[in-house]
This record gives sequence, C-alpha cells and structure tokens, in this order.
Amino acid sequence: MSLRKAELTKEHRPSRKITSADGHIENSARARCALIGGAFALYLITGAGTSILGSTSSDIIEFLAPSTILIGFIRAGRQAGQLAASLTFARIQGHRSLASTATIGAGGFAVGVLIVAFSRSDALTIIGAVLWGAGHGALDLSATVIMSHSFGQRASVAMSLLHVTYGIGGGIGPFFVVLIRSAMPWTVGYVILAGAAIVAVAPIVICRNKNLLAATDNGSGYARRIPTPRLAPSAVVIFCFNGVNAGLVDWTYHQSIAVAHSTVMQAAAAVASYWVGITIGRLVVVSVLRRVEDTDVIVTCAVLSGVVGILAILASTPMMFVVAMGLLGLFLAPIYPVSMARQANLAGDRRRTAIAQMMAAAALGAIFVPILQGIFGGSLVVTAAFTVFLAASALMQWRNDQRK
Repeated sequence: MSLRKAELTKEHRPSRKITSADGHIENSARARCALIGGAFALYLITGAGTSILGSTSSDIIEFLAPSTILIGFIRAGRQAGQLAASLTFARIQGHRSLASTATIGAGGFAVGVLIVAFSRSDALTIIGAVLWGAGHGALDLSATVIMSHSFGQRASVAMSLLHVTYGIGGGIGPFFVVLIRSAMPWTVGYVILAGAAIVAVAPIVICRNKNLLAATDNGSGYARRIPTPRLAPSAVVIFCFNGVNAGLVDWTYHQSIAVAHSTVMQAAAAVASYWVGITIGRLVVVSVLRRVEDTDVIVTCAVLSGVVGILAILASTPMMFVVAMGLLGLFLAPIYPVSMARQANLAGDRRRTAIAQMMAAAALGAIFVPILQGIFGGSLVVTAAFTVFLAASALMQWRNDQRK
C-alpha cells in the first residue's frame, strides 16, 4: 500500500474520540464511561454522607454543647462550605481541570468528615463541617458537569438517574449507622465514609488530560455571569427546594423521635422512607420527561410537595410520619435535577458557570432553613412553610415561561 493511500485510509478511519455537544470533553469511549461511572460513585458517597450526618447529630454533640442550635450551625456550616466551593468554581474557570477539582473535593470531604467525627471542640467541629461541605460542593460540581457535557439536551434524564444514585446512598446511610453502632463505635462509619470518597474519585483522576480543562466563557480564566433574568426563576426554585430538602434530611430523624415518638429503628425508617421516595420519584420522572415539558414537571411536583408538606404537620404516629416522608420524597424528587438541567441548557456554552451559580443558590437555601429549624427546635412547621414557598416560586416560573 502506498504512503498516500495509507494516509487517506487513516484520515477516513472512524475516530474513537467522543466529543460532547459543546466540545469541552473529548475522550475515548472507555474513558468517557469511566468519567460517568465516577460521577455516579461520587453521588452515592455524598448521598450516604448527607443522611449519615442527620442520623448521628445527637452523637456528634454528645461531647459538645447539647443544643439543637449547635446542630443547626454544624449543618449550616456544611452548606456554607458548599456555597463557598460553588462560588469559587463558578468564578475560576481556566487552569482548573475536572480531575483537580474532584481531587480537591475528595480531600476536603474526607478531612472534614474526620474532623466532625473526632473533634471535641465546637469551633473545630463547625470548621470541619465547612470543609466537608466545600468538598461535597466540588464533588457535586464535578459530577454534574460531567453529566451535563456528556448528555447535552438529554441532561434532564441523565441527571435524574444520577440523583437516583444519590437517593440510594441517602437511603443506605441511616441503616449503615445502625449496623455500625451494633458492632463498633459510630465514628468508624465516618472513617469508612472518608475512605470511600477518596476511592470514588479515582476514575476521574485517572482520566486526567488536557481535554478535561475547565471551559472558559470568554477566553480568560474567569467566567462571565449569566444574565439575572435567565438565572433568577430557576435559582429561586432551587433555593426553596434545597431548603426543604436540607430540613427533611437533617431533621427527620430528630422530628420522628420528638414529634411522632418513634423508636430509633422507626426514626431510621422515616429517614429511609424519604430517600426511597426520592429514588422512586427520580426513576419515574425519567419516563415522564419523554412526554412532558421540564417546567410542567417542576410546577406539578412543587405544588404536590406543598400540599403534602402541610399535611405532614398532622402526622402523629410513627407510621403516618414514615408515609408522609415517603410522599414528600416522591414529589420533591424531580425538582432539583430537572431544574439544573433546564438552566444548564439555557446557558449554552456557559453551562458550567450556570451550574455552579445554581449550586450556590441551593447552598444558600440549605444554610438558611437548618438554622431556622435549629432556632425553633427542629420544628416541622419551618419545612412545611418552605414547601409552600417552593410551590409559589415554581408557579411564578411556569407563568413567566407561558408569557414568552
């Protein structure tokens, strides 16, 4: 075969490269699968970590100030870390790869988890919570960017499936704590969680290359902000949703015991019920999204969540409480991933900036509501009020879309 013929054959040979819709992630099919697998692993670990914190709050403050206000500030500190990470990575785009972002995230997550578990100082525990949250935020951003870039216009479905994994982790968390307590100190569970975060980030680190550099929006190392009119409606929905979600995840265990007079196992079942509802809801919405517009899904689920949130206040027995948490999880489930995918697609080639800014709005909601609940002794009324705000903000977003 002549040299020219060989060159032509090589030129027309199908490429093994896969390029996303906006060209920001190019990799072989195997590496692409590894990245997506890494994203799912990160969500499993962070979901488990979130529910483990809610199930061990009383253990954490046993050697600290025994106050629900302190619990609220520990949880708010974790969300403050997520907010800081989201704002930082929304701003810094150039010279930062997804691999390095995920590595920094895993390190912060692991160190923060260990500090929270073993600290005997109020201030140090809150610092550990901030580190935990910052690591969580970086891992969340890494996984979400991978899915958004990889699936483009199908991101709503892909992110819903990603959040199913988060729900599975959240459902496992409370029973994992019960299992650990039956055989060894509860702090061992935190050590396992920290180690799992380091292991889960490995596929993303291994796939590190120039094509994983963070995309810039204007050619510099800093990204421009998304115009407020395009960001605000979804940001308000995300703020309210994550406030409600944080309230349920962080306080359901406590509320089940204090309000419904549940046993430890029944309280764990209430937490798991919420996560099971979240998981089922996100599985169901995958098929629904093929026939229904994103905004219609968001507003329907938000209104139903508001109704159930009000009814949940009336739950006076452990079984009623378990059912109420399951229904709330079911209806809240699609709101976050569908809203995130919707905003990412609206942002076009600035989707990473949009995702980070939306995560900042989510972190603000998750800071505000736990502090309020801590001040009011973990009252479910606070969560119910925010489900109503969520429904109202989703209706406003839907009305704005109808006018366009």
